[in-house]
Amino acid sequence: PIALLEAPTPARVENVYQEYVREAQAPERHLPEALRRIERRLGGERHRRIAGLMAAAFAAPSEAEAAEAHRCWIRSLLTDYYDPMYDYQLRAKQSRIAMRGDGGAVRAHLRGTVEISAS
Repeated sequence: PIALLEAPTPARVENVYQEYVREAQAPERHLPEALRRIERRLGGERHRRIAGLMAAAFAAPSEAEAAEAHRCWIRSLLTDYYDPMYDYQLRAKQSRIAMRGDGGAVRAHLRGTVEISAS
């Protein structure tokens, strides 16, 4: 069974920004390489656009401008690439989705159906 965690796009963008840009070591080296690995699936035009946004974010003159620029490419990558991919995969697994909701709803569902280890 699948418990599908749903979150609004701004929250997802912020989560990705914090984990992969702010808290990551050398994101300016690792993220462009990760983007290159999915270039074929993104398509040339989309890859160039997102790579350009990413490069501009790393070159931004201030931290505030960089943060907003990073959120821009992250939003595009999520909505133009990952969301359609997840939607496609979930259509094939529709019968296995036991519930869907926000973090609180998923936690409540799992507490009621699955014993969660505290470790």
